Order: sequence, then structure tokens, then C-alpha cells
Amino acid sequence: MESVDKFWQTFGTHLYLGAPEYNELNNINSASDFGISFEKNKWNCRVVLLVDEFDRLYRTNEDVKSSCLETLRGIKAKKGNYAIWSIVVIGPFSILHLEPNNLTTPPFDIIDPFHGPDFTLGQVQSLYQQFANEYKLTIDQEVINDIYTQTNGKVTRVM
Repeated sequence: MESVDKFWQTFGTHLYLGAPEYNELNNINSASDFGISFEKNKWNCRVVLLVDEFDRLYRTNEDVKSSCLETLRGIKAKKGNYAIWSIVVIGPFSILHLEPNNLTTPPFDIIDPFHGPDFTLGQVQSLYQQFANEYKLTIDQEVINDIYTQTNGKVTRVM
């Protein structure tokens, strides 16, 4: 990603394509637009963002990394102002190594362990049904039930 503006435009476009019913997401062209789009008063629910391929941030320049990570940190610091309840980043990397040179505060609280709530059986079923629908697969219900039984709904083991 060659520029901060291009990063936010691309990120906003992908958010909108993933949830086109939220027109506001189509207007994200900057870090400020991102924050404004997720202001608490614009949503009637909590928002959980699942960001796949977050490791691509490694391949960006320092300005892009800083803009993204500072924005996420800012939202976390003032979470009462935003509808975003959680941001889950996914990728084959360790966030321990994703710190731009010009950030004074780490973007993630990796020192403080966080125990999130475990999934219910219904949530596990829904998660795998969404995955199956997206990739046009069939996952036998017994397999999903077994995953839940084996993991006891632990978030880090279900996914």
C-alpha cells in the first residue's frame, strides 16, 4: 500500500463490500472517516470487526502502519464513543512484531491477558454456517457439534 489515503480508501471499500447494508462504510477515505463511521450514535448495536490478512500491514510503509494502529488504539482508548466492541485481527503473524517505529504507545495490550467470553453452541453453529455459505461448502452438523464439544466453545480453539 503506497499511501495512507489509499489504505483507508481500500479498507473502507472492503468494509462496505462485506456489509453493503451499512452505506456509511462506503464513505471511508481517511482515519477520521473511519472513526466517524463507527461513532456510537450511528449504530443500534455493538460492532465486532473481523479483519483477515492483517499481516499485509507488515508490507506497508511506516506512515500506513502508524495511521492504522494509532486509529485502532485511539478507538480502544475512547471505546465509549464508538460502536466498535472488538476488533479481531487474523493473520499468520505475531502482533508482538507489528509496532511501527514512530508509535510511543503500543497499539495492543499484549501484556495484559484478556479472557473473552466463550462461544455458545448456537454461536459456533452460526459461525460455521456463515463460513460454509461464504465458501459454498457443506459442513455436517455433527462435525460442528463435535468442534463445540471438543473446544468447549473456547474462542481460541473454535476458529
